[in-house]
Amino acid sequence: MIRAFGTQNFFSNHFLAHLDKHTSCFFVYIATLQWLKFTLELLSDLYSTVVLLYFLFTSNSTTILVFSNFGQYILLNARFELLGSSSLGLAMSASTTLTIVMAALTNIAEVINQLVSAERVLEYAHLEPEAPLRLGSKLNPSWPKSGRLQMDGVVVAYKNGPKVLRDINLEINPGEKVIS
Repeated sequence: MIRAFGTQNFFSNHFLAHLDKHTSCFFVYIATLQWLKFTLELLSDLYSTVVLLYFLFTSNSTTILVFSNFGQYILLNARFELLGSSSLGLAMSASTTLTIVMAALTNIAEVINQLVSAERVLEYAHLEPEAPLRLGSKLNPSWPKSGRLQMDGVVVAYKNGPKVLRDINLEINPGEKVIS
């Protein structure tokens, strides 16, 4: 039917418009998820830095060298006398655990979004089907007997409007092709 009426471009453009809308929504979803991941990672790194600086400035340390790689810190040649190096180890371990918890939260948020999408698909799959098409009258099994089309004096008009075609007389016999 689509090819018969030459509407391939219409339906192709209609599909592309829907695809564009879907892609723009999906882009917003991905951008929001990346923003959440970045913000939570930044907060956990900031927390680890504050903990490390607290121990650094509240203790008597000689030499300290810190390498940061997304919440991972290495201390070399450090001496913590007031609070103790075991307290620093415990605090840094807790801050690293915070990083892991933040990553888990972003994964949980992504899983929840995917589950909601699957739930919508299942909801549509279990919709009650529409009533079947009913024809007002039964067609004769022998109809059509031939592919002949005949119009005599046909008038075409818009509803409550002017007549646009008047007195159409046409006859198309079986096997003939009409080319416009």
